[in-house]
Amino acid sequence: MVKNLRYVLMSMLVMFGMSAYAEDIIWQEDWSEVTDFTMNPNNFKSNYTFTGFELKEDQTVKSGTKFYDANLAGGTAPELLIAKNGGTFTATISLNGKSGVMHLSYYCNKNIEVLAANKDVTLSEATVTGTCYELSVTVPEGTETLGLTFSNSLTNNARLDNIKLYQGTAKKAAGLSWGKASTTLTIGEEITLTLSNENNLPVTYSSSKDSVATISQEGVITLKAEGKTIFTASFAGNDEYEAQSVSIEVTVKAAEGGEGGEGQGGEGGETTGNGTLESPYTVADALIVAGTLEKGAKTSNDVFVKGIICSVKYTFSAQYGTATFNISDDGQTGQDVFQCYGIYYLENQAWVDGNTQIKVGDEVIIYGKLMNYNGTLETSNKEAYIYSLNGVTKNGGTPQPESEKITVAQALDIIAALDSSAVTTTVYEIEGFVVSLDEAFNPQYGNYTANIGDTKDATATLKVFRAKNAANQKFTEDVLTVGDKVLVKGKLQKYVDKSKNVIPETKDALIMEINGESTNSIAVVKADSRLQGAIYNLRGQRVMTPSKGLYIMNGKKFFVK
Repeated sequence: MVKNLRYVLMSMLVMFGMSAYAEDIIWQEDWSEVTDFTMNPNNFKSNYTFTGFELKEDQTVKSGTKFYDANLAGGTAPELLIAKNGGTFTATISLNGKSGVMHLSYYCNKNIEVLAANKDVTLSEATVTGTCYELSVTVPEGTETLGLTFSNSLTNNARLDNIKLYQGTAKKAAGLSWGKASTTLTIGEEITLTLSNENNLPVTYSSSKDSVATISQEGVITLKAEGKTIFTASFAGNDEYEAQSVSIEVTVKAAEGGEGGEGQGGEGGETTGNGTLESPYTVADALIVAGTLEKGAKTSNDVFVKGIICSVKYTFSAQYGTATFNISDDGQTGQDVFQCYGIYYLENQAWVDGNTQIKVGDEVIIYGKLMNYNGTLETSNKEAYIYSLNGVTKNGGTPQPESEKITVAQALDIIAALDSSAVTTTVYEIEGFVVSLDEAFNPQYGNYTANIGDTKDATATLKVFRAKNAANQKFTEDVLTVGDKVLVKGKLQKYVDKSKNVIPETKDALIMEINGESTNSIAVVKADSRLQGAIYNLRGQRVMTPSKGLYIMNGKKFFVK
């Protein structure tokens, strides 16, 4: 009898222990289904509404509320950025007959406001442990759906993650925190970085790059070489506390006048590839190579890097012709990812409508320069391109849309019929003469704003606004002057300035030809440069002293300024 009673009591204790922390989850969101970080957030789920963001013409997010592949909120990547000064996220939650006291928990790096859309629903004050907020939600019986709004009226953006609405008693938040998202440590100086572990929970530590810095299971940090690594502290969870992992990006710098740390001489490790097409760098290699550069520096040579797209920040667009995305060696959005920033398409060409769009999971080989952009390791903007996309190296996509060739007068008539600020969907080719230039050429921007007409002295002109060359790339030299005959390709718009003046101009335009020559094929030299070799004009006549214009030397065209 006593033995049986002992078994009964033990069973009751086990059942009580389980029920003490049992929870009935009604709704939860950790954004793990997000793979496109440029998407319009209102296309994510039909019962979600987001505000506080601006869209580009291709309906991807330009700025404001958006998804990020990060974990600044203290949850798990990805997470939601709620824009400052009024950005919101609202979820309409089906309760399936549940009512009464519920509990809401979420991770956030700012103290944002939570509101209920239902009149009779009440919310308690939130308690905070680290970056984990918890509050009670009381729902009247018969309520079918619950509307919850997370509102950021602060002057800083907020990150929101790992939201959970439940009934019952949940496990407590572990409360681990590094206190910041990133830090810089210098070899030879005192290390002040420590993990906040207010509940004294058992944690394990790891470093993503032991060649840069290590962290022992006691939390002791050893700096080895210049570069970047990510320290992660993990708690596995128990019957009382939820599992949690928190990470911090650590930049290691050499002591002033020093040469790096233990064993690596500041090189940050050995690479497995050599950056050639036959032996391209892996993503891990690219991080090592770029990690050895000073801030703002880039590699002197172009290199090949092979990886798998793990997240997309900006897809290719016809407006810019480039894309920005992250690659990793395994296609996962973990710690070892490399940013491909301002990347051109196959064959180093600007992407156009009809070309194959990139997506997560694509295998790519990138060719170009790597750089350390203020601590971010990436390709140098517009100095790299996709050499291979899923094994394809040639641009087999649809060429640029066929355009209609018109005069300047016809372009002005088309614009006159448009509504204010409207843009044509048709791409036009407009031939005319440069009547005036709005500003002197600046190689930093590499584009032209010019006014063109049907004659050199025309009074009715079309503004060609910030046009690049035929490859949608910057002009590197000043090749355009008043009186030149040009062929411009782009859309037309009726632009209205702040003073309500209507200005007929082009949009997303390219200067395809100057005086009959493609802007892809013109080199530029100074009139007083020392020219080597016989020089001929375009009629094949030899010229001893070339003046301004187009000429041929050693089989190549060039332009004398």
